[in-house]
Amino acid sequence: MVVMSMATWELQQARAELHQLLDEDEADVRKGDRGVTVGAVRKLLERR
Repeated sequence: MVVMSMATWELQQARAELHQLLDEDEADVRKGDRGVTVGAVRKLLERR
């Protein structure tokens, strides 16, 4: 049995989630998804 603090467990969970999101994004890039440009995001933010 392994015992760890809640803070350590939460950090490990956050890292696991980050790696999962990065894997999904890399798969999107391999499929040809180029995402959104910085200019497009700026325009969206300016409209708010």
